[in-house]
Amino acid sequence: MYEIIELDTRTQNIVNLLVNTKDYINISQMVMFLNVSKRSIYYDIKKVNDLLRTLKCDEVLLERGKGFYLSDEQKNALKKHLNRLNLSTYYQFTPNERMSIIICALIGFERILTIEQLIEFCHVSRNTIISDLKISKNELENYGLVLSSIRYSGYIVKGEILQQRAVFFYHFNLIQNLYRKNYLNFIKPDLVNHYFDRLKVIENKLGTQYVEGTLVGLAVLLSLKNNLHSNLSFKRYDINLIIKSKEYSIIKKMFPELERSEIIYISLHLLGSRVQIVPDFPIDNKNDELYHLAKLIVEEFQRIACIEFSDPSKVQKAIFIHLKTSVYRYKYGIQIENPITKQISNNYPELFEVSRRVSVLISRYLGVPIPESEIAYLTLHFGGYLEAAKRTEHKIRAILYSQDGISTTKLLCKEIEEIVPNIEIKTVSSIDEVQMYQYDYDIVISTLDIKVSLPMLKISPILRDEDRTMLISNLSSDFSFNLNQSLWDGLIKVVSQYVSPNDIHRLKTDIFKYIKERNIEQKIPNVSIRPSITDILNTKNVHIFENNITWEDSIRMSSMSLLNDSKISNSYVETILENIKDNGPYIYFEPGLAIAHSRPEDGVYQLGLSMGIFKKGVAFSDNLVANIVFVLAPIDHVTHLRVLNEMMDIFSTEKYFEKIVDAKNPNEVISTLNEALTII
Repeated sequence: MYEIIELDTRTQNIVNLLVNTKDYINISQMVMFLNVSKRSIYYDIKKVNDLLRTLKCDEVLLERGKGFYLSDEQKNALKKHLNRLNLSTYYQFTPNERMSIIICALIGFERILTIEQLIEFCHVSRNTIISDLKISKNELENYGLVLSSIRYSGYIVKGEILQQRAVFFYHFNLIQNLYRKNYLNFIKPDLVNHYFDRLKVIENKLGTQYVEGTLVGLAVLLSLKNNLHSNLSFKRYDINLIIKSKEYSIIKKMFPELERSEIIYISLHLLGSRVQIVPDFPIDNKNDELYHLAKLIVEEFQRIACIEFSDPSKVQKAIFIHLKTSVYRYKYGIQIENPITKQISNNYPELFEVSRRVSVLISRYLGVPIPESEIAYLTLHFGGYLEAAKRTEHKIRAILYSQDGISTTKLLCKEIEEIVPNIEIKTVSSIDEVQMYQYDYDIVISTLDIKVSLPMLKISPILRDEDRTMLISNLSSDFSFNLNQSLWDGLIKVVSQYVSPNDIHRLKTDIFKYIKERNIEQKIPNVSIRPSITDILNTKNVHIFENNITWEDSIRMSSMSLLNDSKISNSYVETILENIKDNGPYIYFEPGLAIAHSRPEDGVYQLGLSMGIFKKGVAFSDNLVANIVFVLAPIDHVTHLRVLNEMMDIFSTEKYFEKIVDAKNPNEVISTLNEALTII
């Protein structure tokens, strides 16, 4: 009978590394990959040799100057043994993954964990875990939580339980893929599946649908909890409404072992997971805290992106509506994934990064971390309104098909118009009407599955987050197709001569569908790489000043090279000065950094950037003194965003800021910028 030999985690990692290395691997490489000492590696190699002898194989070959080596025969024998043990292949966690693992384990277990347990969870040395704990402590402090060290015992997280769980779900979302690949050995999949199946039953009984990642995270939390009892406090919330909900009643039956507070928490979690955008609140309430937060967010976006929306109030309203639902989720620790987060961040990296900076305002308001899925939603909102400003002449013409009643359809129509400002909607309630109007419109938005010649987007009668994502991402691009009606009629008249009358309708449908599809394919935007700061700034545009200079003259003198190159007009500079006099020093960004700018229509001819370095500083007010003044000439709302993100990354680092201020000539400045860009 085959003998099963158990392996500890560290030895398992050694075996996996040796098995998956094609050539020799030296001790230094193993130290780097496994993050353990040389002594530990030699100790574990002895265990591997013991295992190989049991498997009737030769020991690990150690060749001087080359390192350790396994033959194919040895590798196959070890692989078979690992398969019998049902062990996963080797995976080395990154520092950020280890931080998330530590935080999830400490919060999830709700008890003291020893360093030895954390070493086992993260597969690293004691020294590495101690270093990771310091980083984890700082991360927890950002959200009002404390990582306490209990002498001779271990570590535990202290703080409000609801806050802890908000942070737990944020970090579990970051490592959920590791769980799916069975890399997280502190989680028991069988127990998780037990809770997940019960949650799915609840979902079915409620006749709703939750984001799967949400239920998995909740199932993992339930599986980790030591005794299913917690000191939960709901002082901030009206729990009477929760107790009366269907969720509470069903959860109570499905989880009889849970205390009342835990049943309330799961109810909150599930209620939040299916939050939909139902505008049953006064969206024009100027006294609402979230209304003012939305206003601050829009103002901060305009400031950081150096742009102005044509109608900021519309953007503010859209952000406000989104916050009304997302804030509800986050304060209960519920993280819902955006299905196209990666696509958004890849296609619009500069806009995504500006939105990330703006999201700090939401994080401060809530006191919890903001996930990338939320940043992606913000990106879509901002991007939609930036694009809308560029295409005021064209509207997407849509047919909205719904059989959910006049009032529901009107409400839905209003919501879509809020989300997609450049849309014109025709509401219909029958398939016949869809067929009748389809040749005059670009797309069908429907609450039911129907067959039409036009492109179609299916949505829920009450919009969910995934519906909003789909609408914004599909309709924010200007793919509207304006086929002149007389031209269309003439084309059909000519072609109709060559087909039988019975085929005319099918011919019209097929031609129209073909032209529509071709038009949409051609309208899909190609994402080009935006220029970097060093692409538009050269030594000719860098000016160094040793004397005392007023803030007005600092802008005039910094902009001279742009004027000389005819990239801006004198009126552009004067408009900046007038704006500062009227609105205050809005151009002041980071401490010591000012970015002077106005709108493209105020006198910009070409994208440009110039830089003034003022050794003695320029006072824009008693408290705002800048040593570096940029003059930015934007040609639109987006082309310069990469440059701005780079500026904030570079000049928020004290080392580079001081190095540039101390530079003796423009060559040193450009050299420092290039150096910084290779690191940030």
